Amino acid sequence: MSVHFKHSNSSCQRYCIICGNGGKLFVCDEPDCRKVYCTGCITALVGPECVDLIENTSVWKCYLCSEFDEQSHGLLEKKPDWFQNIIDMYQPDECFQINISPDMPKRPIRVLSLFDGIATGKVVLDLLGIEIEAYYASEIATDAIMVTNIRHGSSVHQIGDIKEITDQKRNSVQGQSGQLFIGFVHLVNKVEILSRDRPVFWLFENVASMTLDVKRLCPAFLDPESLNSIGAAEELDKFLMGRRIAKMGTSDDILWVPEIERVFGFPAHYTDVADISATRRRKLLGKAWSVPVVKHLLAPLHQFFTLRT
Repeated sequence: MSVHFKHSNSSCQRYCIICGNGGKLFVCDEPDCRKVYCTGCITALVGPECVDLIENTSVWKCYLCSEFDEQSHGLLEKKPDWFQNIIDMYQPDECFQINISPDMPKRPIRVLSLFDGIATGKVVLDLLGIEIEAYYASEIATDAIMVTNIRHGSSVHQIGDIKEITDQKRNSVQGQSGQLFIGFVHLVNKVEILSRDRPVFWLFENVASMTLDVKRLCPAFLDPESLNSIGAAEELDKFLMGRRIAKMGTSDDILWVPEIERVFGFPAHYTDVADISATRRRKLLGKAWSVPVVKHLLAPLHQFFTLRT
């Protein structure tokens, strides 16, 4: 799979979509496709004369992007659900099923955000328009807490270090790396027990310093298969493209902090509070979630919680 869908620096795929081999390849000219087909597959499945025909065509749409015609497509007839089949290849064999009664009334969401950082979760929920009944944050970094307090005020309740969260604090939520992960699991279990009358969703992200043994242990505690183990893009070779960095005089320019904030999906100057230096602001952003990515992940919550009017 990592070969069939690997892209080159020109944004088209590097290997034949049918056999996964290289060699002489024809690229689909449809901008949103850019799949490639080798001459061997075209010769065997469509006909040798089609290779010459494609070579002499100025704009060629591939067998997935054009309507089927036996003369031009040969044996390459696309299935009606071909795109869904590609998506299914990236899905785990078993998915966690949410058993929620359709009669359960929608309520505002209550959030417990561990290692909250600069409140990316709060930013995303506000963008999605989901009504928040309470947002509790466990964070110990002074700069991150300062940004959160100034940007969100009393709408975010700071409850301190995860290792010092008491049962009393856990009840209010309802109404080093490996150790912190176990703390996360313990809190998730507690919250689920206290929230039997409402749906509970959780999202956990590994940190870079987590050892391989702890990473392998995570699925055993959380049940679902971790994302990286089912072929995440993180494990594939990357081909990144962009413009050359501009120069300021004779030196290369760098991204300014407001530009980094916009890249992460935050408003410009989101971390520009109090006397936090540019270097410290970059560190805060480096540890933050990407707003567009988390917005995509949390979008289905619309089905379970009330929206702001």
